[in-house]
Amino acid sequence: MRLDDCLHGVHRVALDTPPLIYLIEANPGFDTIPLAVIRRAEEGRLRLFASVLVLTEVLVQPLRKGLLELAAQFRDILSSSGLIQLRPVDAATAEMAAQLRATYGLRTPDALHLGSAITSGCQVFLTNDADFKRITEVRVVLLSEVSV
Repeated sequence: MRLDDCLHGVHRVALDTPPLIYLIEANPGFDTIPLAVIRRAEEGRLRLFASVLVLTEVLVQPLRKGLLELAAQFRDILSSSGLIQLRPVDAATAEMAAQLRATYGLRTPDALHLGSAITSGCQVFLTNDADFKRITEVRVVLLSEVSV
């Protein structure tokens, strides 16, 4: 499926952790879709959101390995660029996450990512985790299923 088709009529996209890792680390084969989504946000065609948990998840490996420049790149795209709005875990998100955990048996971090997407009014959740495809509350788009 083409990215333009997936995003037709979409104005708000939530990003899971893997697309951001693929983007910053320039992961061949998986970085083109996140890059195209970022470009659409730069052009004002999309608003991007992510749970604040993404910041925790993307920083673990760079900090563990002492890759401070890589950690700074993640901080920049998530906190300084203005392209992605980090969403806090507030009461509405926590309650939505609880409902998602109860319905789908998700792990708490996954439920919080999706809960953040839903409470932010996102129409699409961009991930590469096929386990999310069973979610019906937001349209889940897998990087592996999309082309530019």
